[in-house]
Amino acid sequence: MVSRAAGVPGGLSLTVWSALVVPVPALALSLLVDGPDAVVAGLAAFGWQAALATLYTAGLASLVGYGIFNTLLARNRAADVVPWVLLVPVVAMTASAVLGDLPTTGEAAGGAVMVLGALVSLRAPRAVTTPGGPTPCTDRPAGPARTVRPRPVAR
Repeated sequence: MVSRAAGVPGGLSLTVWSALVVPVPALALSLLVDGPDAVVAGLAAFGWQAALATLYTAGLASLVGYGIFNTLLARNRAADVVPWVLLVPVVAMTASAVLGDLPTTGEAAGGAVMVLGALVSLRAPRAVTTPGGPTPCTDRPAGPARTVRPRPVAR
């Protein structure tokens, strides 16, 4: 909704600008919770592995992922885009399983529930009976289903 309201043509610029806001409160919270000594020790231990992980997380996962997501939200209805987000943890679980980290039974069951939820929310629109006969409902409401009542015919 923010990307549509902001009127940005693409989601990447919104993602980059919003990412500039996060470090200041995160640093303040870390200083408050962990203390300055822990923050300094963490920065001193920052090596090439941490830099590579940060580049991947910030560059690929965040910028590209949120950029695509915000672009889709700006161009499509949220009800058409958001159900696909349910599949993100399932894709991550599948990728980790390929790398040898098998999910537990509870995690696999949760993934199955998420896939089922995505399938239910992405089902085809139902036909709605109107005075002229059944027609496909192309403009589904965002909330609960509503009943279409026929209008009285003028005589």
